[in-house]
Amino acid sequence: MNNLSNLAFGIANVDASHDGMNAKQTVAVQKKAESDGASDDAADSERDFHKMILGVKAQVAAQYGDDSNEYQSLGLKKKSEYNLGRRSPSNTSGGTP
Repeated sequence: MNNLSNLAFGIANVDASHDGMNAKQTVAVQKKAESDGASDDAADSERDFHKMILGVKAQVAAQYGDDSNEYQSLGLKKKSEYNLGRRSPSNTSGGTP
């Protein structure tokens, strides 16, 4: 029985539409995989750069000391600029004045 009222929905057109859909889905999956790989590469580069900067900070601290102007020029705080958190003297009288 080949009594289709609209030949646009025939088996040949359905097969062509299905093949087109599969091709586009394949392209989308491949592009996503490429994007994920590029994203991983970018994250690896960021991690490598971070390690490099940590090494620079350690090298400057080792070469010039952590209380030097060179250390401070990296945007770090000199060791002598930290408050030591000394306690204030307590009131030994035991009462309020």
